Amino acid sequence: MRKIIFSAVVLLATIAVFAVSSHFKTVGDLEARIKQLEEKVATAQSQSESALAASKSARRNSSAAVNQVGLGNPASDGRLTDVEAEVVKLKQATEYLMERGQLPLDARKAEEMLAKLKDGSLPDSERLSAFRLLRKDHLLNEEGVASVLAWLHGSSKANTRREILRSMENLTNGIMKQPMMDLAVNDPNNTMREQAIENLRVFVSDPVVEQMLWAQLAVETDPRVRQEILNSLSRGPVTTERALALQSRAMNPAASMEERLLAMNTLRRSDTDIQQIVSSFATMAQGTQDPKLKAQIFGAFDGMSDPTLKVPLVYGLQDADARVRERAADALSGYTSDPAVQQWLRYVVENDPDSRVRREAQQALEQQRSRPPFEGRSR
Repeated sequence: MRKIIFSAVVLLATIAVFAVSSHFKTVGDLEARIKQLEEKVATAQSQSESALAASKSARRNSSAAVNQVGLGNPASDGRLTDVEAEVVKLKQATEYLMERGQLPLDARKAEEMLAKLKDGSLPDSERLSAFRLLRKDHLLNEEGVASVLAWLHGSSKANTRREILRSMENLTNGIMKQPMMDLAVNDPNNTMREQAIENLRVFVSDPVVEQMLWAQLAVETDPRVRQEILNSLSRGPVTTERALALQSRAMNPAASMEERLLAMNTLRRSDTDIQQIVSSFATMAQGTQDPKLKAQIFGAFDGMSDPTLKVPLVYGLQDADARVRERAADALSGYTSDPAVQQWLRYVVENDPDSRVRREAQQALEQQRSRPPFEGRSR
């Protein structure tokens, strides 16, 4: 093995000169050269045998003739040996680099990696390596994914199961959905549940997957798992159908405020027009006497620059509850180009009795906005 590694290192500079797509052609050229030399030697042998048959009595002359046509010619034999040795070295280097992900797998190597992935008698490390190489070169087919899922289901080793799940991140094969949902809800290990939910992010536009995540959010108690649910719901793909469903959820008074605000911010990330939704929340914030609810809504406005929010947020700076004032000051960082907003923030910095509120107001004043308030839509 050391000899192979040494040869690979020596040849690496040479191989790098060639584009990845041409390294197999190089091997083919060398093999063709071997064939040419072998044919030349065979021809020489045939000619020498004819010469021997024509004149057995003149063996020296025949030997000379044989040498002239190449039989036993050290130079010809040496060239053949050299080319064969180069082919062996190049093949060894290619194998070495493919197994380490530095060259793409060819069809033969991909089949070998798939066989390793499916072979339950191999060490987990070898199977994981094969899995990752197939993923890297986008060569993992449905059969391979099914093998991975069976391996995940059958393994009792926590570390192996965790590494398998991590390596499955961003896979979009549909057969993954149900196993990931089962893990997300039922696995006793919260780390496994967290990773399964992260793996479901790419499937969140599927109504079945999304509904499962919303339902789990309502009952989840582990903070890390809850955060991953929030991430998957808010950062997963938003199709036209999902956008409509999110709009309905954001405007649904029967849904929890957490769900509604999350739906609004998910739409905001997808560049959907949410001005009507934002306006309804602004009206709600102005009308409620619940400081916790008002602070929650103002927190969702952070980073927006919809002009309809300016007045409710300025009024929020005068609220009796410090949490509301703090969130309002933070959200007003999007409006500091307005002199009236600057004046209010400076007043808060100089006069608010709560240090956290003063700090947020100061940070809002110091923040340099790269663009003016966005008219008509909420970001």
